[in-house]
Amino acid sequence: MWVYKLVYRIFFTSITFLFTFNVLASNSQLCDKVLIANKSGLPWELDNDPYLSKDMDKPSVRIKELYTDSAGDEFFILIRPHRQAWFSSHSGKLRFDPAGDPRWPMRVFGPHLSQYFGFYFHTNSLQVPTPTTFNKRIKIFNQWLLKNRPNVKPIDVQFYWQKEQQITDYLQKLACDLSHPVADSLCTHTLHDISYHYSSIILTPEILYFLRLKAEAQLKFRALLAKEIGNNEKQQAAVKHWLQDVFRINVSEMDSMLSRGNINMSTDAKSKENYIKYFIEAFNGSWTAYPLDAEDYSIPVFGLSVIDILENTIQYYLEIFLDYQGTHPQIKKIKVPSHLNDRLNLGHQNFNYSLFQIKVRQVLQRLRSENPHLNHRFVSSKEDAENIYNKLIERRKSLVNAAKELLKKEFPSAQ
Repeated sequence: MWVYKLVYRIFFTSITFLFTFNVLASNSQLCDKVLIANKSGLPWELDNDPYLSKDMDKPSVRIKELYTDSAGDEFFILIRPHRQAWFSSHSGKLRFDPAGDPRWPMRVFGPHLSQYFGFYFHTNSLQVPTPTTFNKRIKIFNQWLLKNRPNVKPIDVQFYWQKEQQITDYLQKLACDLSHPVADSLCTHTLHDISYHYSSIILTPEILYFLRLKAEAQLKFRALLAKEIGNNEKQQAAVKHWLQDVFRINVSEMDSMLSRGNINMSTDAKSKENYIKYFIEAFNGSWTAYPLDAEDYSIPVFGLSVIDILENTIQYYLEIFLDYQGTHPQIKKIKVPSHLNDRLNLGHQNFNYSLFQIKVRQVLQRLRSENPHLNHRFVSSKEDAENIYNKLIERRKSLVNAAKELLKKEFPSAQ
């Protein structure tokens, strides 16, 4: 009997060892597998992710390492744990940087643009270009366009490594040269930037101009308000924190605008209708466009400028998050997030809340009068939104066709 038990134990131990060895071997070969362009494995059906669940607000995908290929190009290697979703709504320290889904850019770009820029997908792993590699390939792509497709506008967007999460730095670079940050922390914020920023290369000049004006309006508002406040250190400190969160709300909307992956890029009627609805909201300030006592949020708001959007956001914060005296009926209905209580409380000692409101309105009026270009209204009707949608689809199509031709001519072995 003991012989049978010994044989059984040896057999079971051998099977366990082989299974463990195979798992470890497969992990060690992961970087090799992820570098293979698997066209049939591209994640076009993101909505059918079987692992989307109630746990999607927890971190799932992680950046395993930075990989450098034989040409010296650098890439992120992303890993999805077994039976977990690619998408996550988990945010980092700022609480305004949800991880999103790093596959979104691939879905937006399609197989040819994805392949050219170095996006490769495997079941549980993903290769994504770093900002340095992305910029390098954008430059080569633009040079090829000028020579072979002069009628296609080059890609104006660039990316840069961001060491610290600075909102004003983000706005300045966006307003000046359409540069978008990618955090070098290699954690949730990096995943957010990949998910929400990388798709921006297909955006039309009109959409990018809107984002540029939005960033410019926020920066000029901050500069003018600083002059109004003067040298009062307590007020400066309080307003600094308040402005950061006001700007984060606007930046989070800008990030959503940059990411085209969360809305299907196909041209079917339902997707088109979703896009048009999204553009109406995005170009008019989304939820901040409605009065605080609004009962119906389904009626679209049209004809707002970037200053109108900024003013609505500021007004929302003034009346909801800053008025701790509870004078507005809506305040009792809204639970102020605990992390905002300390950061946004301007009602502390020696702070004149009423005077601050007056200064804010004066600054907004001055901003309007001194910067007439910031009063431009992009979407004043549903037809305007549809026109923006059509231009975006055409822009994407032209870039995809150019990438397809480039790969065929310059890299025939890759086809």
